[in-house]
Amino acid sequence: MKKKKVVSKKKEHKTTNVLPAQMVDRVVTGIDELYSLIQKKKKVSGSEAAKHCRVSKEKIEEWASALQDAGLVVVSYSLFGELILRDKS
Repeated sequence: MKKKKVVSKKKEHKTTNVLPAQMVDRVVTGIDELYSLIQKKKKVSGSEAAKHCRVSKEKIEEWASALQDAGLVVVSYSLFGELILRDKS
């Protein structure tokens, strides 16, 4: 009895780092999500932002600092030390 030879045909896949055109408009970073939330609500606490963006309060503080440096938001703190983010417009 002869053994049959099994030949596997592998498909070659080309990988590229280019996103399809329909996905380009949908790429949103965490800081974009935070800024959109601030624009929508006008005033957001750090804990609310952290919960919404699913990141730590420390990360929200980093992003808030970057947004403030860019002149997009105003960062302040409540009497209890809670981070407050306000839309600058």
